[in-house]
Order: sequence, then C-alpha cells, then structure tokens
Amino acid sequence: TVPQQVPGSAVNFTATSGAQQGHAGTRGPRIYFLMLAVNGISNFDIWKAFFANAPREQYRAFVHCKTTTCRDQVLGSAFTLVPTVPNYYCSDLVSPMQELVATALQDFDGLPNQYDKFAFISDSSLPAKPFSVVYQTLSARSGSDFCAFPSAEWADSPGSSLFRFEYAVKHHQWITMNRAHAARTWELWASGTLHNFMTQYRMNVYAQQP
Repeated sequence: TVPQQVPGSAVNFTATSGAQQGHAGTRGPRIYFLMLAVNGISNFDIWKAFFANAPREQYRAFVHCKTTTCRDQVLGSAFTLVPTVPNYYCSDLVSPMQELVATALQDFDGLPNQYDKFAFISDSSLPAKPFSVVYQTLSARSGSDFCAFPSAEWADSPGSSLFRFEYAVKHHQWITMNRAHAARTWELWASGTLHNFMTQYRMNVYAQQP
C-alpha cells in the first residue's frame, strides 16, 4: 500500500548468507510467517506437518483471523493469534497486515538479525517445500521481494508543481520483507502515513458508487 519505486518486475537485493552475518551475540535469521485468514486455514494439517520438526528458534508464525471459527481452529497450534482489527476486502487489508507486522516486531527472543524475513501468506496457501528449504532460501539474502504488476496497472494521482502525476506501484499482496523494511512500514502506518491512500489514488471509485 505504500508507493514503491521498483526498477523492474520485482525488488531484489543480493547479499551473502545470513548465517554468516551479524554482530556478536546476534541470533540466527528468523522467518516470520504472517497469515491473513477469514474463516480458517485451508490445508491446516499440512501446515502443522510443515512446522512439526522446524527448529523453534528459526521461525515464528502469526495469524490474523476474521472469525471465531478461525480463532478456534488455530488454538494450540504453531500459529499465534494477533488481535483482530477492522478490515474490509478490497478496501482495507492493510490494517490486519500491519497488526501482524507490529506483533512480530515485538518478538524480543534474541537480538534481531538483519536477515530476518517477514513473509505474508494467505489462508489458502500451501507449503509445497520442506521448512528447511524455505528457511534456507529466505534467510540466504538480505533483500525484500515485491512482485510488481505492469505499469499500466499502477495507480496515479495529480502531482505537485514538480511532478505532473504521482504513481503508486501496484504489487501482489503476498510480499516478503526484510526486518528494516518491515519496521519502516509499521512506522509509517502508525504515524498515519497514506491512510487516505484509497481516496488519494481514487481506488475502487466505481465499486463504491451505488
């Protein structure tokens, strides 16, 4: 939701292995799985198997549930519930996403690692590879990943005197952020930045008309 400037179809940064980085005393990289769910988690048994033998120090899993049915399902599992906040499909999914980020950033078990990853996943997603493969892939580099749509699908609004238009790059919702970017998104959201995004960029204007 925060306008991103990306040079190509995705944002990528190359770095050496996270396991070899960090100050003395810093724990190893940790993957934060941030799930948005409505009535429950599809493929829940597969997710439980995915986390069953995963080293606890290498991951945390959080879920934002919309309904009581979903909350009841995940009790006692590897997923930790975050407080449910108001959210609306195609209007405001950022609030629950940032609630997940804010909760994950409060994980103070060990010194943060710059190779930590914050990965958004949907309630219908499926872990197709073992945890060890996912962990190694995500922790091996320090960058964030945004899969951007073609520029024809970006949002725009009238710009200032210096720019004719301001653009908001449209990207897929299921992004992976490093720690610095995750913290920055929460800082901006908590300060009220772009809470008027939908209005400013005239998003869903036709859907909102009677």
